Amino acid sequence: MKADNIRMNPQEFVQSGYEERYDKHTPVEPCYHNPVSNEISIGEHTVFDPMLDNVVFNIDEYNRAKKLYDEGKIKKSEIFEIGVDPQYLGKMQQLEYIYQQYKKGNKTPYNDLVKSNIMSGGILRREEFLNLKTVKGQANIIAATPQSHVLLNVVTVLPTTEFTLKVYDWTGFDEINEILGDMTPPVSGRGVFNSQTMTLDKYGYTLAFSEEFRMETYDVPVADYHISNLAGQLEVTKNQRVADIINAISKTSQGSWASFTANLSDRNPGTDIDAVMTSIFNTNKGTGKWIISNRAAFNAFHANTYITGGVTNSTPPGLSRYEYGNILYGQVQKFGQLGWAVDDMVTNGTYAIVDPSAIVFADGLMRTVDFENPQTGVKGTATRAWFGAKNFVPSITGGGSGVNA
Repeated sequence: MKADNIRMNPQEFVQSGYEERYDKHTPVEPCYHNPVSNEISIGEHTVFDPMLDNVVFNIDEYNRAKKLYDEGKIKKSEIFEIGVDPQYLGKMQQLEYIYQQYKKGNKTPYNDLVKSNIMSGGILRREEFLNLKTVKGQANIIAATPQSHVLLNVVTVLPTTEFTLKVYDWTGFDEINEILGDMTPPVSGRGVFNSQTMTLDKYGYTLAFSEEFRMETYDVPVADYHISNLAGQLEVTKNQRVADIINAISKTSQGSWASFTANLSDRNPGTDIDAVMTSIFNTNKGTGKWIISNRAAFNAFHANTYITGGVTNSTPPGLSRYEYGNILYGQVQKFGQLGWAVDDMVTNGTYAIVDPSAIVFADGLMRTVDFENPQTGVKGTATRAWFGAKNFVPSITGGGSGVNA
């Protein structure tokens, strides 16, 4: 399949209620994460029309820096410097200095910045301080964290900077299909493109802290804990969208793999899996690549007396921090080309078999902006992210139910 991006007029989003100007009281520009390049940029031409060429930060480099820090090769203060675009390096260094001094209780550098707009001998303006602080917060939210789920690993992930996608499915043609007489041209049909459209959904969260809350003295940095808690939350929500698709796949009622008579299993899982695989292959010659279930169905398969050897080869080890309930395996006995994805988001008693090309997860832009309302004293951060999932070729997906009843 081929995906073609279509940009919608930003004004359409304003008219349809997409515009949310949380930053109307603060001279701060929104920052955007571009999932295609994995970079963060600042600014937008109009609402939801980002200036993606104004790159400030590279997440891949930031993740590399974090790894170097964990290995003891760089100092903590150098982590953000590695991911920053050279034009913003000096400003990010000054931001980090002000931030660290503020955490230590020394508010003088920040107050000087606010009062004079340009610090003595500095290069950072207050607006840039707010902008880069937003960039830093967004980078911490989306930087690499241990995965909680594995479903995004078994579908087609399509990074995009657009809000609407058109996905094409090619139906080929068989030209050499008849014995021709002399001077007789072939008259068989031609291939066609079939298209389906998917509009990305908008997800978001808003953190708002009152003036009274920010004036309190706590033993721990409460606001920082709130922001840090968002790291990984998007990953969970994105996996849930894929789980919704997998749980909705049409499945055949088969019977329990976990029932026994005289210590022998009553049903052969291999026969059930083969039936679904054959159906997928006979329809569009699709090839199932992954069995997907929760741990209970996976355990029922392993405990079945028809099965010897089971499933081996964790692929790769350490992928998920919850490896008992959420993990990838490979080399299913009798079906060497199949892997097995275990995830607790899958409906109990069921399993699905999918060709990854059937399900597309579109990973879109993420918009983050700090806001402040001087009338109420409320300060906070608003983030909006666009993504979605769709089963474009249901005929090359299938599954069974009732397998661990």
